[in-house]
Amino acid sequence: MTTRRLDEIRRPPEGAGSETSSFLGTAFDCSPLATLIIDQRRRIVRWNKKAGETLLPPTGRTGSFPFQDLFQARDDFDFLLFTLLQQGTAVERELSLKTPDGRNSPYRITLQTFDDDPEIPEGLLCYARDLQENREALNMVAEIQARLEAEIEERRQTEGALQQTTARLQEMVYDYGNRNREATLLSEMGEFLQACQTPEEAYPLIGRFAADLFPATSGALFMLDSQEETLELQHRWGEPVLEATAFPPHDCWAARRGKLHQVQEKDSIMGCRHMAGVGGFFYICAPLINQGQTIGLLHLQQKTEEDSPNSDEFLGSPPDLPPEKLLATFTDHIALALANQRLKQELRHMAVRDPLTGLYNRRHMEESLVREIHRARRKNSSLGILMIDIDHFKNFNDVHGHEAGDCLLKSLGRFFKNSIRSDDIPCRFGGEEFILILPEITLENACSRAETIRRGAAQLQVDYQGSPLDRVTLSLGISLFPQDGATWEALLRRADKALYLAKETGRNRVKTTRDLP
Repeated sequence: MTTRRLDEIRRPPEGAGSETSSFLGTAFDCSPLATLIIDQRRRIVRWNKKAGETLLPPTGRTGSFPFQDLFQARDDFDFLLFTLLQQGTAVERELSLKTPDGRNSPYRITLQTFDDDPEIPEGLLCYARDLQENREALNMVAEIQARLEAEIEERRQTEGALQQTTARLQEMVYDYGNRNREATLLSEMGEFLQACQTPEEAYPLIGRFAADLFPATSGALFMLDSQEETLELQHRWGEPVLEATAFPPHDCWAARRGKLHQVQEKDSIMGCRHMAGVGGFFYICAPLINQGQTIGLLHLQQKTEEDSPNSDEFLGSPPDLPPEKLLATFTDHIALALANQRLKQELRHMAVRDPLTGLYNRRHMEESLVREIHRARRKNSSLGILMIDIDHFKNFNDVHGHEAGDCLLKSLGRFFKNSIRSDDIPCRFGGEEFILILPEITLENACSRAETIRRGAAQLQVDYQGSPLDRVTLSLGISLFPQDGATWEALLRRADKALYLAKETGRNRVKTTRDLP
């Protein structure tokens, strides 16, 4: 800092007043901080009660007082003003100030320009916070530190106990981390399983999360079939050794008892039958139970190593088998999710399928026709509609009864599903009428397919209560998009007219819209 610069800072401005207005009022006087107002000549012209008690000497309380006289070192005063000049509006520093009793005390000084009072233009406003109070805090810290040192010394004398405590804490942290990881994986698995649309989509996800939760094992997921007679393998992960991929539930102790079953050694008595042909494995079977009913089985296994230092010769089991509580939580999650998936699948099936024949119902037929017509229009392809009616079905019911008629409809439903392509859509239109939607087919191929169905149905043998029923014949009408209409309603009307023509001309035949007059 140059001498000229210091002179400019130190030299008070000319003509400044000796006092300032009382615009700050009570808030100024009652402030807990020592507050000073300095005029252009760098003299203290106003102060609050706190400043008068702690900073100003008695001789300085009667008029203006040089601001620089409060500082222990003149350089501190010069540097504070220089810094304010550089920063422009405000500056804050920790400096030593003189107190009325002659001591030097640390203060935090905040100095800022003050232009609010017209009587003191370009004045300064100073806040001074006494840091002496920090000494009490430092003393308290010193006391605490002393106590800590005493405690540390005491703990040094009991190092063995400290090590045990540390080990216990580390174990708790490790367990907490594991539980947090397990809870996160279970939550994430639940979200994924809820988003699955079919059980088949959920099986690989279950295997993936099982591998993450039980990394020391491999395993397999078995589900009970629709007849509830066989547990069938749906997915496996790792390299489990399985004797059978399907077995009856009574071959597994877990499925029989409805609770987790663990085999720690090759035991012909306690081992499950479905694992009787393999040995040397520690395995766990956990049933998947929903509402008291077993719907599947989770099988986890771990192959032992004869010379493994981690094996326990007395217990005969490795130390890292899956925790039973975690395994039970895992199976509860997947059992509930798979049961919900099955329920959704059943509801979805009921919504689109005819309960008697198993074919798609009329609602699904209409939705499919709208979708297939849009697809055919987009691909510039054709779409065939086969409308089928059973000849003299009313007489058949009158002779054999409605139950026999239902048996015939079921058999025809199975026959239609076995006689079409995978892309074709078989539907029950109502009563004894059926609709076959044939995407991307020519009229000639549609006629050929219709003839094949007609001849096959005429040869169909249906047994009812141990006795064969009379054979039936079919009449079929064919329409084609886009030749016979641009909407599904128009296509059905044209197919119905072709079907009516087939009935009028003798039944048991195929007619197309080309045959219409």
